[in-house]
Amino acid sequence: MKYRYLPATVMLSAGAITMFICLYNRYDALYTLKVLLAILIIFLIIGSLVRKALIKILDMSNEKESDDNKDKAVEEDTQENSNDSDNDSKIS
Repeated sequence: MKYRYLPATVMLSAGAITMFICLYNRYDALYTLKVLLAILIIFLIIGSLVRKALIKILDMSNEKESDDNKDKAVEEDTQENSNDSDNDSKIS
């Protein structure tokens, strides 16, 4: 949900830059619209790919963190159990 608007933001930014360049260079209106359409489609695809890549990377890092937390919890349980058995043997 965090990156929902990323493709649209990338696309519209590229479109705005394209429009300024076309207006500055005084290109024909039809040519400008063709170029703008191509730029918008290309950058929509690029933005979508970047969004998917970011989500995948974040999911992998979250999964790794959860695995690390599980490993730490297992180690703590193992240490507590070994401490309990040591205390039981000392009492006997």
